[in-house]
Parts: sequence; structure tokens; C-alpha cells
Amino acid sequence: MYHKLLKWSGIIGITAMVLSIACMLVYSWKKPLIYVRAEGSEQTQSDVHTGQITFAELAPVQKEDADNLCIPVAAGVTQEDIHIDSDYMNQIMTITVNGMGTADIADGVYGSLEGIKRIQIADWEGELIMMVVMDDVYEYGAILENQRLMLTLQEPKDMYERIVVLDAGHGGPDTGVKANGVAENELTFDVMERVRQILADEDIRVYVTRTEKDNPDAADRVFLANGVRADMYISLHLAEGDAYGIYARYNGTYFTPSLTNAELADLLVRRTAEAVHNLGIGVFTLEKVPEAAGQTEDDALPEGAELYHAQVPAVYLVLGAPGNQDEAQLLCRDDYRQDLAEGIAQAILEAYEKKQAR
Repeated sequence: MYHKLLKWSGIIGITAMVLSIACMLVYSWKKPLIYVRAEGSEQTQSDVHTGQITFAELAPVQKEDADNLCIPVAAGVTQEDIHIDSDYMNQIMTITVNGMGTADIADGVYGSLEGIKRIQIADWEGELIMMVVMDDVYEYGAILENQRLMLTLQEPKDMYERIVVLDAGHGGPDTGVKANGVAENELTFDVMERVRQILADEDIRVYVTRTEKDNPDAADRVFLANGVRADMYISLHLAEGDAYGIYARYNGTYFTPSLTNAELADLLVRRTAEAVHNLGIGVFTLEKVPEAAGQTEDDALPEGAELYHAQVPAVYLVLGAPGNQDEAQLLCRDDYRQDLAEGIAQAILEAYEKKQAR
């Protein structure tokens, strides 16, 4: 009797498993494929394609009642053949499709053009490259269904409740401060990436202003924060000279009632200094920007002057001075940089608590 029960239990269990798998396959077959851009991707158009590419202008057909942009794809094109990458700093979306060319879509793109300034297309070694130039910073939704790729542009604040923009100072050939084996552009990028990884686990959407190779204008970095309507913008730097410790600068002429620049700066200095057991020097207002009259391009702007353009809570955070040999040794340590990142992340989380309490 016992063996019969075991036998029937096994048969019932296997049958249930088969039915479950069948239901999953049917559901997957009916459900359209939804793409999500990979977080942290540093791949850009110039990284993927080298050489000269000639782009032609594409004129899609505007449909007043359309909610998305519809791009027909060739028969046989699948999800794996399509790659979408967003360059938020330059407000460009790049769509690459294997197995297609410009002739396949020349007259077939239609739908909503809201938020789109222009579309350019090119052929490249068996791939279709489509560059969608937008009028602002957008996220996107993409669905591949019935051989059509349908794109919908959405404002970041409509998709994410919490948004932070992190900026790693300098970049590319501009190393910034460099002393005792520490380069500002490399260290700030390393810490920025660590903070981003920590905040990703806290359900916070993090935008970064550059890759390891880029060096955008300081004003453009701030404009990204304005464009995504970030909850806060934090720019990471190192100090010249050999003054030991951590400090921050902020714009004292702009504030939001839910979170002031001074509060955010104070939190960042305190929590970061505590995390690494370092000296917190303090928080300081930005120096006034010199009058434009008589100023030349060679005149250096005060430290953190770009924050005067920020329309969100913003802080210029200095993590140390590599000119100080003792501090440089700390900055070279992996565990110290991780502690810096955890202190910054903790300050950001506490800042959100302050905002919510108000």
C-alpha cells in the first residue's frame, strides 16, 4: 500500500510539473518581449563602430494618435539581433539591428515623434544603425512584436521614484589632481561606480555623467541632473595641495525646502569621514563666480562653480588630497575606497529619510 502511494504521488508530481512548464511556454509565446537597457553599460557608438560612417536623415511618418515610434524589422530578426543604448549626456539613443540595412526601413518608420528631434540611419557591416536624437533626457520602453520594434519615450521621473546623479570629476585625458600614485579622474570614477552598485540594491536609479574615457563639460554634467529632475547631484573630487581630510562645497543661494544643499553637504562629509575614520574639515559655500565682463576662457572658475547652474540639491564633495602622502596611501587601498563609497551611500539614504519626513 505504501509503495502504491509513493508511485501515485510521483506520477501526480511529474504531471503537475509538465503542465506548469507547458503553461509557462504558452504564456511566454504570447507575451511580447520587453527590453531594458543594461545598467552600467559603458558601450557607446564610438566604441562599437570605428571608421567613417555616413548617416542619412530619416523622415518618419507622424501619426497623431500614436503612442510610440514603430520600426518595422526584417523577417527573421529576433530579440538577440537588437541592441539599444542610451547616451543620456548627449540625449541620443542608438539602435543597432543585425541582419538589416537602411533600405529595409527607409519608408516604413511611423508613429509618435514626440520628444524626437531627428533620426539618422546608416549601414555598417551587415548592421542597421539608427541614431535617435531627442530634445531632452528620456528613458524608453521597447517591445518587439509581429516584426515591429515599438519605442515609447518616458521621462525618468515617470519611471523612478528616486533618482540620483553621480559625477566623477575630470575624465579621459584630463587626470585632474595627480600625486603619489593617485589620479583624480581614476579614483573618483572608481568610487562613483561603487556608490552606484550600493544604491542599485536600494531601488535608487543612478545616472552617471561619464565613462572612464569621457570628459564632458562641467555644465553639461549639471544639466543632466536638471534634465532627469534628480533628487540630488553629487560631484566627487580630490583636492590640490596636502591638506588632510574631507570637505564639501555647496551653492548657498539655491535650496529646496525638502532638502537644502547645506544639509546634503553636511551629511556627506559626516558620513563619509565616519566611514573611513578620517578628518571631516567641514562644509563651505561656493565662491562667487566672477563677472563675465573682462573674463577670458583661460580664467579659472572657482572650485565647484558649475553648481550655480544646478536646479536640484547639489554638492561638490572632496574625498582627500593625494598630495598628502599618508592620505594618498589610504586612497590607493581598495577597502578604503569601498568605505568611502559606503559612507556616501549612507548619506544619500539619510537624505532621502529627511525628504520623506518633510
